[in-house]
Amino acid sequence: MESSPPESGFRIEVARSPEADGPPWHYRGLAHTPSTTYDVTAIVNVDGTVRVDLGSAAPPRLVRSVASLVRSACACVEIDTTPAPPPHRIVRWHADR
Repeated sequence: MESSPPESGFRIEVARSPEADGPPWHYRGLAHTPSTTYDVTAIVNVDGTVRVDLGSAAPPRLVRSVASLVRSACACVEIDTTPAPPPHRIVRWHADR
């Protein structure tokens, strides 16, 4: 998952771990800003809650935004008691606001 940084905002590129068929589902990847790239780990629970870690140097606003994008992409896990697995790969760009 290597690509150039965005000109503005941030982009996430994460993939679901093939070893963890979940729930919970585990994702690893990168969050790119124009100036920095952060390692991303995310855990998506069957109830739709998401826990994201970008390391201690990441701004809290970025952590919240990444969690929101992952939660949105994995919304299918809340459908019923036999959850559909979330996407294998999530790639999203988010503009500055």
